[in-house]
Amino acid sequence: MSTSAPTISVVIPVYNNQNTLVELTKQLTGLFSQHNLSFQIIYVNDASKDQSAALLKKLQHENEQIACIYHEINRGQHLAILSGLKYANGDYVVVMDADLQDNPLHIYDMYKSISSENEAVFILRRGIYQSKMRMFTSWGIKSIVRNLVGLHHKAGSFFLMSQSILQNVVNLASNCKYPYITIIAAHCAGHISYVAANRSKPLGDSNYTFKKRLSAAYKALYCAVYCKTIAKSIRG
Repeated sequence: MSTSAPTISVVIPVYNNQNTLVELTKQLTGLFSQHNLSFQIIYVNDASKDQSAALLKKLQHENEQIACIYHEINRGQHLAILSGLKYANGDYVVVMDADLQDNPLHIYDMYKSISSENEAVFILRRGIYQSKMRMFTSWGIKSIVRNLVGLHHKAGSFFLMSQSILQNVVNLASNCKYPYITIIAAHCAGHISYVAANRSKPLGDSNYTFKKRLSAAYKALYCAVYCKTIAKSIRG
């Protein structure tokens, strides 16, 4: 990888995403080439059970802008993201999923819309991209989160933040029992802005079972309350 800091680092947690990794990489490299932006792509393989690890090794061999981190045991999405954030050194850092539900082209939209060094830009999801029951339960949890940290309930785990708030995000996440990176980034940002975009339905079955969704909801609420508590203690 180049020793100079890239303009954009993209951190992507990977769990059983063998069907999308090649296309995702193609779209990302094409986007950055089109706009003449220096970049690094950081894939974090969270102990995938499919051929994701083998594909990542091949992609990394083919492109020096790609770095890969491998977890020997599954740590979960947000701890995987945290591993990648510790490695990211771009002027701006993007977090996104590997399943292509979110269009990588929107990275440029977020990059163009950011206006300060203390800002995070989130994609505001439009469309029906999961079952109505999942949409409803997700709305309920995220509405509570909005009241705690100010993050819109349609914002997800596709966002861009400036390097200036990255270390605060890493520090807070490292000290939180259940870090939820999306929530922590919103908490650390001095200003939050949004770019509206459609989201696609996932290719194949979701990795999130009902049990995992309940666990994620609990951890999201825990993290939001943690951030709120930290903010109150700082204010004295």
